[in-house]
Amino acid sequence: MSALPFAAYEAAALVAFALAFAQAARATSAPRAAVELFALAAYGLGLEAAAMRAFSSHVYSPGWHVVLLGVPLAVVAVWAALIPAALALAARLGARTPAGRAALAALLAIDLDLLMEPVAVAAGLWDWTPRGEWLFVPVGNFVGWAVIVGVYAYGAERWSRTRALLAEAVARVLLGALAVAALLTVGGLWRRAGMERMFTSVSSWVPWALVVVSLLVRAATARPADFSGYGGRLASAGPGRPVAVFLLVAALFTAQAVLCGRPALLVAALGAVCALGLSVRAASRAT
Repeated sequence: MSALPFAAYEAAALVAFALAFAQAARATSAPRAAVELFALAAYGLGLEAAAMRAFSSHVYSPGWHVVLLGVPLAVVAVWAALIPAALALAARLGARTPAGRAALAALLAIDLDLLMEPVAVAAGLWDWTPRGEWLFVPVGNFVGWAVIVGVYAYGAERWSRTRALLAEAVARVLLGALAVAALLTVGGLWRRAGMERMFTSVSSWVPWALVVVSLLVRAATARPADFSGYGGRLASAGPGRPVAVFLLVAALFTAQAVLCGRPALLVAALGAVCALGLSVRAASRAT
């Protein structure tokens, strides 16, 4: 199997981070964008390190070049870029309430992760311990993504207001800490209940299908963009950079899926990419 070099993923992560910073700076200001993106980076690092230590859930390959606390900084950069990009796209797709916008942002992010996770395992970027039934990925991972993106997005929307920079930084750090606590709580309950045992190699495709179909339906029923709240401010700076964040990551992992050449992996990638493509198309056309 051919594999893209780790440097390609690291370069893409830096570009995605820069795109997210540029979007936030245009929507607010450069200092506020710096507070938001670096708070999100700290959140990404914290949630990865906490999950790895609390659950021994996954391990990263030694091929990554820059690592902190066992977490590649490229992964941290992608977390920081994806969450505001997902919020902006959710606003452009017409989600209006904090809960609705957080749910749609989480759905967009999970769809992208349906592409990333199995490809990453196949390419040796990281591995799950133990591996799950769905293309070696545990279904609980996607529950984790729902918490990671949903809780942060809800908090950012629900308590969206203009604060002094220091107060904004403190608020974002506290929000990140709350979201990490929620992740550990949900993850612990998932494990204690033995939820992974409910999924076989066949039934584990059900969550994939639900996410893909749900996002296809949401893209087809998109409403006019709503520019209120935090996501709305990000969305008001235009769709180009949030769309580019998602498409950049999707293109990289799709290329790796093709290089892997495994039929099941290609099916998973095709469904996720189709749903994402129609969603970003609808978001780009929203007014």
